[in-house]
Amino acid sequence: MGRIRRPARTAADTAPPDSRRSGGHEHASGLMHMTHRQIPGPILGTIGTRLGDSPMTGDARHLPRPGMTPLGRASALAPPYGSFSVHRTRQSAPCPALAGRPTPYGGPMRDITRRTALTMAAGTVTASTVISAATAAADAPAPGRPVASGANPALRTTLITRVTPRNNWRVTAVAIRYAHPLHMRGGVIPPSAFQVTADLGRQSAARTVIRAYPNTVARTDDHPDAGRPGRYLVIELDPDDANAQASGTDPLPLHRAYAVRQVADVRTPGGGLVLPAGPWAIRNDDVITPVVDDFIAGSFTDSTGFELAFRLYQPEKFVRSPGAATRYPLVITLHGGGEVADNNMTQLTANRIAVTFAKPERQRRHPAFVLAPQIPLPRPMDGPGNTDWTDPKVRAALVELIDTFTMQRPVDADRLYLVGLSSGARGIFNLLPRHPHTFAAALATANWGDPSTMDSTTHIPIWADHSIDDPVVPYREGRFGKPGTWTLMNALESAGAQITRGEWANDLPKGEFEARSRALLNRARRADSHVLFTSYTPGTTPVSPHFAWAQAGSSISPVRS
Repeated sequence: MGRIRRPARTAADTAPPDSRRSGGHEHASGLMHMTHRQIPGPILGTIGTRLGDSPMTGDARHLPRPGMTPLGRASALAPPYGSFSVHRTRQSAPCPALAGRPTPYGGPMRDITRRTALTMAAGTVTASTVISAATAAADAPAPGRPVASGANPALRTTLITRVTPRNNWRVTAVAIRYAHPLHMRGGVIPPSAFQVTADLGRQSAARTVIRAYPNTVARTDDHPDAGRPGRYLVIELDPDDANAQASGTDPLPLHRAYAVRQVADVRTPGGGLVLPAGPWAIRNDDVITPVVDDFIAGSFTDSTGFELAFRLYQPEKFVRSPGAATRYPLVITLHGGGEVADNNMTQLTANRIAVTFAKPERQRRHPAFVLAPQIPLPRPMDGPGNTDWTDPKVRAALVELIDTFTMQRPVDADRLYLVGLSSGARGIFNLLPRHPHTFAAALATANWGDPSTMDSTTHIPIWADHSIDDPVVPYREGRFGKPGTWTLMNALESAGAQITRGEWANDLPKGEFEARSRALLNRARRADSHVLFTSYTPGTTPVSPHFAWAQAGSSISPVRS
């Protein structure tokens, strides 16, 4: 099996971490600045708030833990193992040709005097003004005459999808681009003016329109008074619709799958016509998924020929200046068993485990690489105890991928982080004992593993969580004969680690959930503890007791699935 290697350190690598605060909340993304000798306040806060959009963490503090040691000799010349293959995942949409508008023409010029002709030839500014006025007059409808349906033609229609906290990947809006800006003059567009139909497979069903408004970009606006003059009309859809999904086991074919029809005129409060109703429907040309679209797609073939697909987010600063001396943290996300597939997509869209770390607000404060590999089909299982990330060939390929990536990109080898859920969390507790001085910290949800290996991981900062009533990976008993998180934490404590424990409902409001997480983190600091364990009260985890990450999605926009 390959061994994770590290690049040589530079002076830039030893710069102190930048801890920031905003609005009194400490940022979970601060985990990106934690070295191996610092408490995982940021990482712990990230998990405590379940990796949310409004994360909170504490300042980093130093721990008396052994220094990290490389597992192999680094080579600056070439990757030690396999090869990368990377391709772009989205193509720019072709620019639609804009139809020209004819200049009004008043017919053949007859009976024009010489004086009039000379005046027109000399007065270019006056003529231009006259023509503009004539054009405006031609565009204005005669009394009692409707505006032509092509007065502001639609140019392109785009579906907007989103990775949601509880319902995975959903189609949440349609954006229509028009030739000219839409001005509502303070008015509100009634949702009933539009009908949206989703044609998925052989089933066609209506979507629920919850609001509509103009915007300057093809993007939803969370503000209650959304709407500014712009060329885009955003039609928001109910994400809880039964047919809102964007994927099943694999992504659904969404191109041209949605039809939009305007069934009522849209007018300003003064009665001015903004968009006339029409008899036909238009279909979507594109599909966009914010943040997910920023990940490139690639694959890695290890030294044995085994291939792992992956998605990669690269920090904007690195993209702008790839030759700079700055080194960045690397977050490796390990998906659950439901995302084992050949689509190289659902490890991003079935949950928010990777997306949260790539969100613009997080990357602005704490830029980092985010690497999201995907296990291919057929699902690897070397016996019931070695499945998914613990399968020997998958584990070996993952280690080689991390090693090779660390060699080829400016990665800070003291800031490698593991994040996983379900069988991904099982992979974490399988990797850490094998590489006890490689990873700076780990976040794990719904875990199971081997308690006999816990003595080699007592120094590693960890925040684990689990629903007490989880039926898929039982809280105490675990799976495949390997005990669950409760038993693993007890074994870790018996091996010498001090565990800070907390229990609360997993459906608390966002603010209260954050407050509980913050209190647990502060208690861990006071006790000089770097391992935290959150248990969720039975009957309080939304959707399914196995989805211990779901509440984070609803209350703090976490990344898990």
